[in-house]
Amino acid sequence: MSKTSEGLEIENKFLTDQSTLEELINFYSSPDIGLFVQMVERDERVNTYCDTKKKFHLYQRGMEFRTRDKGTEKTKTDLKTPRDLNKPEIGPNDDGLMYRGEFSAVQTNLNPKLSLACFNDSSAAPFIADIQDKTLKEWVKGSFKRWKVTFAPAANLDSTIEMALERGKFFSPDSTYESEEFFFIEFESKDGNVPALLQAIEKFKEIRGSALTLSTRTKGEMGLEWLAQAGGIPVDLANNFRAAQDTRAKYYTKLRKDEDRAKNGGQMQLNLTVT
Repeated sequence: MSKTSEGLEIENKFLTDQSTLEELINFYSSPDIGLFVQMVERDERVNTYCDTKKKFHLYQRGMEFRTRDKGTEKTKTDLKTPRDLNKPEIGPNDDGLMYRGEFSAVQTNLNPKLSLACFNDSSAAPFIADIQDKTLKEWVKGSFKRWKVTFAPAANLDSTIEMALERGKFFSPDSTYESEEFFFIEFESKDGNVPALLQAIEKFKEIRGSALTLSTRTKGEMGLEWLAQAGGIPVDLANNFRAAQDTRAKYYTKLRKDEDRAKNGGQMQLNLTVT
């Protein structure tokens, strides 16, 4: 297992429609646009989101544990957390930005008994000490394809912004449940320059604002909540999940609370395909 790397993720995420996403992919893929951008098409990858078997300890704390197969015998494991683990905030701030701690490690021959112990050498260790030995369960998977555009805003040419165009679905590990397709546009600062990130977002909203809806949820959060609505969480654990939601809601930002009030108590309205 590699040593844990730590970082701060600063991003903004929008939901959009299929036609807008495809139009942007075609535009940035064209060799004739005359822009100094770097367009990278990434192969489709499957993320697996895990949590404790019964109490959803990570979800209630605003954390996510994700694994991603890197091919051969290596698996990338990520722990995403609120920025300040002493005073956690879940959701975007008033500017629409999400700040999350990001802890990553690459493991070889990942033990089927998934554990948080791989992050014992990180600054997150004290906040997961009480659950680090619990066996984690694979609850939901997400299969997404991403195109990335890297650029610098005109007024901040020394900064680096990444715009990701992404589409994909969630499904249960046994493939019993499958969601509708989602379309995301994400902006992330790669060097921590928040003013440059906000400038890029505001400029994009001026052009495409009518096709954008701010997402106050992370993909891991969306996937688990979708699974609960689909009936993929066993009946005997449904009350545990609702209790975890109640605990989690204590740490929501204003934007996240506002969305919950506007959307029927925070329930995502998703079209489900049951196979």
